[in-house]
Amino acid sequence: MFKKSTWQRIAAVFAGLVAIVSFADAVLTLCQNAALL
Repeated sequence: MFKKSTWQRIAAVFAGLVAIVSFADAVLTLCQNAALL
């Protein structure tokens, strides 16, 4: 039980980090495209 909840927390944190990184990458890409224009 304890390990399962711990892994769920780790998975949730990892998913959050991936979402933040992908969002930041999309923003940077938009900024680069705007700079090229």
